[in-house]
Amino acid sequence: MLLVQAGAYTINVERVLFFREEKGGLEITFAIPGRENAELYTLRLKGKDAEQLRQWLARNAEGTERPEAGFALGS
Repeated sequence: MLLVQAGAYTINVERVLFFREEKGGLEITFAIPGRENAELYTLRLKGKDAEQLRQWLARNAEGTERPEAGFALGS
């Protein structure tokens, strides 16, 4: 399990379906497992929390030269 902390949120990035830039923030969409029909859940981050996750994504997205493990992003 790969956990990333962005502000007050700890995100299991292995459960993320996609990240999406939104005006003034960042949306993270997850699939909720264990139900007959999978449901989607979207978390909206703004401000410092969104910026911390953007920085982590920039460092760790596929194709970056030196990906780092996903742990706390700092405060």
